[in-house]
Amino acid sequence: MMAAGITVLSAPSVSQLKSPKRYEGRMWTEDGSTAVDSIGKTWRLTPKQAPMRMIQGVFRCEPWTKPLFEGGFDPQEVWRPKGFSGQARCILKVDERSIAPSSIMRLRMNWRQCIAQLKWSERSQSLVHALFLGEGKGLDKDLKRGFQALGLAHVLAVSGFHLGMLWFLGQRFSTYVPNGFKKLWDLSLILGLWLFVAFIGWPTSAIRAACMLSLMSFLRWRPGQPHRFSALAWTVWLMLMYRPEWWMDMGFQLSVLAVFGILWARLPHPALPKYLQALPVSIVAQWAVLPFCLNYFHQFPWFFLPANLLCVPVLLALYPYTMLAIALSYTGVSIPFPEGALDGLASIPSSWQWGQRYPGIWGMIALILASLMGIAAWRQRHWFGVVAAAAVTLVFMAESGPIRGQGGILLTQNRGIAVLQWHGDSARVLATKGLAKSDYIWKFSANNLLQQRGVKFLKIKELKYKSFPQYVRIWADSSTTHWPAPRSILLKSE
Repeated sequence: MMAAGITVLSAPSVSQLKSPKRYEGRMWTEDGSTAVDSIGKTWRLTPKQAPMRMIQGVFRCEPWTKPLFEGGFDPQEVWRPKGFSGQARCILKVDERSIAPSSIMRLRMNWRQCIAQLKWSERSQSLVHALFLGEGKGLDKDLKRGFQALGLAHVLAVSGFHLGMLWFLGQRFSTYVPNGFKKLWDLSLILGLWLFVAFIGWPTSAIRAACMLSLMSFLRWRPGQPHRFSALAWTVWLMLMYRPEWWMDMGFQLSVLAVFGILWARLPHPALPKYLQALPVSIVAQWAVLPFCLNYFHQFPWFFLPANLLCVPVLLALYPYTMLAIALSYTGVSIPFPEGALDGLASIPSSWQWGQRYPGIWGMIALILASLMGIAAWRQRHWFGVVAAAAVTLVFMAESGPIRGQGGILLTQNRGIAVLQWHGDSARVLATKGLAKSDYIWKFSANNLLQQRGVKFLKIKELKYKSFPQYVRIWADSSTTHWPAPRSILLKSE
């Protein structure tokens, strides 16, 4: 872990774009929203283009804009860890032609055709793609909300959970392999894992899991018993050597913390029956990532434990069920998808999750310490300490709700002016016409700020530019002479 920290601190920082630049050249589009320039830099492409194209033209490369509000949506925190240098806008196309898809892309296209031939509903097909490919973008909103309320969102993103299941099945089959071919079987299994990671598009969590499982195999070949944290430490170090910015990625942080908690608590417990091994693993993994999940997602699923123990096996059964349906489709036999189960997931009420959790700095420290003490007590099998740490965790979770008060922010974007004021659970916006109609600002960027302050109701009213006080117009005029144009100033808060 020390080597990983030194790697991150000593890695040369990539020069970030400070102002918009004009780029004339070629861009290769991958999925329509991602583009790679001639020197290998990756950009978030707008407007969305056709995938698998080579575009020759003029592009405006822009840095990630800063959040309009303190605590608002920051695109740099989301896209920079994923390797995006900034945002590229296509201004002029000189030439455009299609490029041949890679073998992995062709395999994914064939997979989509096979699923489409089953004639299942779009909702069912989107769930299958989420389970097999980790693509949850097209998933039905109600269905996605149901997964989140049950604490099953990790099933929709192909991660260490899925690769661990594949590894478990491979190890079970290895009992039938002769001793002289054990290493060859492990190498074949490692190759299969990495091919699967390539097939699903190289997500960070899946890379972490594949690295760790591969290293576990290599360490197992050495004489003696390998240390429990050896594979995890080597995995973190190698991944950060390759991409130091991954330490900022939310998925990387949560997956490493979950595995660290499981290993530190000395799980699975050998004294428990096999059918109960998943119970402590699920509790400790959720406890290890709890502070950061509250910080990122602001919610806690009440029924995560029974959902993971009961629903996950059913969802795992969809893998062989789907493969069977594909095989039978070639014989002319079609089997239906269990739509009733999806209706049940989509009808789960929002009250099944504890929402509106916004821990502050001291709250995060307290939650992290409580989690560490609880897992440490679990490691020593001091169950009274585990219960006490769990009670402390619940207390600080209850204290992490939104802070209700009053305050306001004066905002200018381009030539627009807006005044955002909140009091208790209500907020009011007075804005010029263009800024008042900007749904992105009020529904996304300002949403986190308002929810942190306990605001549930927002009312927007349009005003003419001249209706604002003179000092506000002077401030706005001076603000728009600098780039980036969006700026805000805190008026008052309690």
